[in-house]
Amino acid sequence: MPKVCSVCGKGKLRGKQISHSHSHVSGRTNKAFKPNLQKVKLEDENGTVRTDYVCTKCLKKVN
Repeated sequence: MPKVCSVCGKGKLRGKQISHSHSHVSGRTNKAFKPNLQKVKLEDENGTVRTDYVCTKCLKKVN
């Protein structure tokens, strides 16, 4: 199961990591930008407690 925010669906993004010199031959490598996910216990309307991953931006909204 991929780690994705259960509130907003934010997941891993892909891009390029560019070297400081911006050399075109070998200066670009693949990079994964990962969200800051935290494992949190959430309670449903029924009172059932489950653990999910939530990004810190959504945690700020809830609190």
